[in-house]
Amino acid sequence: MLTRLLAVEEKNAEAKFKDGVLNLHLAKSEQAKSKAIEVRVA
Repeated sequence: MLTRLLAVEEKNAEAKFKDGVLNLHLAKSEQAKSKAIEVRVA
């Protein structure tokens, strides 16, 4: 069982199991994507 820590687009989730390895591809939702902020240094 896995617990999601980030918001992901479930429609774009993909899982593949090959040669004993599970690969998960999870696309971040728009809410979880990083945003640029301006930082002013004094």
